[in-house]
Amino acid sequence: PPPPPVTSALYVACEHSLDPHPFPLPFLLVTDGLSVGLVPSLLHLSAMGCQYTRIARDQKNWQVFKGNNLICLDGRIIMGREWGVVTFTVIILVTTATMFLGVSGPYLADHLTPAVPLFGGLMSSLSLLVLLRTTFSDPGIIPRGTKFEGEGCMPADPNTTSTTTITTATTSTPPTTAATPLVRPPTTAPDAACASSPIHIRNVEINGVRVELKYCFTCQIFRPPRATHCSTCNNCVEGFDHHCPWVSNCIGRRNYRFFYQFVVLISLTALYSMAFTIYHLVSEARVEDTTVGDVLGSHPTLGIVVAVCFFTIWSVGSLSCFHCYLAGAFQTTNEQIKARYERKRNPYHRGSWLSNQLGTLFGPLPSSLIGLRNVAPDEHPDEASKGGPSSVVSL
Repeated sequence: PPPPPVTSALYVACEHSLDPHPFPLPFLLVTDGLSVGLVPSLLHLSAMGCQYTRIARDQKNWQVFKGNNLICLDGRIIMGREWGVVTFTVIILVTTATMFLGVSGPYLADHLTPAVPLFGGLMSSLSLLVLLRTTFSDPGIIPRGTKFEGEGCMPADPNTTSTTTITTATTSTPPTTAATPLVRPPTTAPDAACASSPIHIRNVEINGVRVELKYCFTCQIFRPPRATHCSTCNNCVEGFDHHCPWVSNCIGRRNYRFFYQFVVLISLTALYSMAFTIYHLVSEARVEDTTVGDVLGSHPTLGIVVAVCFFTIWSVGSLSCFHCYLAGAFQTTNEQIKARYERKRNPYHRGSWLSNQLGTLFGPLPSSLIGLRNVAPDEHPDEASKGGPSSVVSL
């Protein structure tokens, strides 16, 4: 029979044909190109005097991914490593919403309108959805360079820098990697003199403003405008804002809008829940002619809801106001902290506060650049014998 397909676990080419043997699993599928057989282990092949080689299966990008992220479901989900923190965030959100809807919901539905608890449940559900969308998405990770990708891209004079003009007046997001000249220096280990050389900085002009592109020795690329290397995830992220442990992910170009929606929604949900919980306490105390403390004694969960909502409004509410300012100015947290636009104009500003907000929330969402579920390319096509992900390896 013909050899089995490439998806089989292991192939072994032997000097002679092997007949099938009734060995229990696990077993190795072997072939000499003409016939197919089963053997229990490589030790049996060695005892039989067979010369064998292994043909590895093609690996996907997530299997060779070099960042510090957690990747699940065959590359469909990528997140940071603070899974315990984001689990705590989800538990607090769900528990608080459940206590509010379970205790205050029936009272508010009877004394006001059923729309009050329904709207509160809707806001809590939307907050949870955008939180998960922020956590389980690629924030804009930039693929790492390879040894051969940058060959021949260096200028003749190592002290020269090139300037490229990029006009983005009609776009709502900064230029992508494709719009930026991709230039990589040699991939040898850098020393102090090499790291300080002007060759590791390139300039582009965006809407009349000069922007520096710095070289990342870890990712072996010149980072695009607004990209920064995250030391936590060990990736260069496009449009990097910050790394948030509470959502267990970097906040970048591809998930900033969802993070922005989350902090605003969770602040409004906390304000809404606290207001109607206080109404429940005061109203029931008035109806039963008692004090608010007595009502809290009979419904202690209401006090927990008020306390959690107050802390959320105090912390996340101020954060949402800060990001509302950033979105209106079309800046990132990283740019604001480093005061990037104190002495020069912001080249990405769209002209008005409203236009910047609309561009942040409804601008085009770029596709992922890393393609986690795609087959990983062979970075060393001329060194197949040394063991690339899809090469033939001698055992």
